[in-house]
Amino acid sequence: MTRGGRIVAAFGALLFIAVLAHALASGGIAERRLYLVLLAAASVAWFTRQNALQSLALLAPLGPIVDFFFLTPDRGIYATEVILLSALASWLTGKAYGRDKEPWPQLNLPVLLFCNFGAIGLLALVAGHADRFVVFDAYRMARVLLLATAVGFMFPALAGDDSSRAQTMRWWTGATLSALALLGLLGLLEYLLIGRGGGHFEPGSFYRGSVGLAVHASFFGPVALCMALGSSSSRWRLGGIVSWLLMLLCLPLTASRGALGSVAVTLALAILVTIRRTGGKSWRGIAVIMLVILAGAVLLMVNPELAGESFAYKYRASVEGDFFSTRVDEWREAWTVINRNPLFGEGPEAWAPSVPLELMRRHGIPAALLALAAIFAAVFSMGRRAWRWDQDETPAMIGGLHVASLAWGVTLGLVGLFLVGLAETGLGARTTPLLAVMIAMTSVVKRGD
Repeated sequence: MTRGGRIVAAFGALLFIAVLAHALASGGIAERRLYLVLLAAASVAWFTRQNALQSLALLAPLGPIVDFFFLTPDRGIYATEVILLSALASWLTGKAYGRDKEPWPQLNLPVLLFCNFGAIGLLALVAGHADRFVVFDAYRMARVLLLATAVGFMFPALAGDDSSRAQTMRWWTGATLSALALLGLLGLLEYLLIGRGGGHFEPGSFYRGSVGLAVHASFFGPVALCMALGSSSSRWRLGGIVSWLLMLLCLPLTASRGALGSVAVTLALAILVTIRRTGGKSWRGIAVIMLVILAGAVLLMVNPELAGESFAYKYRASVEGDFFSTRVDEWREAWTVINRNPLFGEGPEAWAPSVPLELMRRHGIPAALLALAAIFAAVFSMGRRAWRWDQDETPAMIGGLHVASLAWGVTLGLVGLFLVGLAETGLGARTTPLLAVMIAMTSVVKRGD
């Protein structure tokens, strides 16, 4: 690495050490400070080991599970953020000292666009709302944007050669399926143990809210579905169908109509892709899934209270034609505010029930367009690659994992996130790093092709 590259790495390492120290010193984590500091110390020690960065392929998807054990009432910082900041600081320190002699990772267009979203969003926050830094929310938003920029840049470094690329893909896919299954199972148990007492209960403790759980299901569910319907080994197909079914059973309990609509669209797309890929040979698996969906839909139509009072209320409102409830008025209000300050947005505390509108309202239109362009570019990039891989007579397999199926899962997962994001919010401190990793997977999967 050149001397200039080592200087840049040293500056980056100092920056992320300072950001981590500031987050751990905030008053919002007093109840968990000792545990989070110990986690940070253990993470730094771990990531100084050779090849330890590879473990991020497991830790990033499982972050929502790890976070739960460190949650504080106001969610001052997540365990996932502590781990990622420690990994960044350790990785850049290794670069600065010359211990890590690997070249900087080559980034494709989707990753570059998303990194620029983080950078432009951070500049808009500083330039337009410097006075807001008297409140902790501004620092938290700045930290999230830094992570969005840096994690998307760091993750492709895990795919330096063919063996590490293959390991990253296997670990990430397995951890993604495991997290989806655990969250779905825990949501079901939470509803059965707590929600059956009545009232408008919606499970989502692991996300501190049902919307986060619903967004996660829409985002990562297609990965599990493509594994289940794809040409991977029986172990991967079984893991995919179990994860997807647990997610599907839990999803109505969150009463998110946006998530249900998103899952319906990605399911239809996954079935079309499977029919095209196999020429109709996978009709048994498709038939089983469709029968499960049909049976569940009939049960919920006959007795919507099975999924809770919140679902029943929204279902009946939808039948009567009220699909968006108060959303339309809130969308108009958000757009009016955006037009007042299109470059810098309204700042870190702004909110809108729509991911595109919330991005524009918080960070301004330029940053929001970069984030959306990164998602669309990743969809196009992975979808085109998956389409071409399906033409190969000999499918690419890595440890029983069908690479084209993974590519379709990433593609439809990003489509699912965009669709649920039209009517829900959810790109916060927890989901944004996961989105950065998902977009970075377009670089990892295509590497070496």
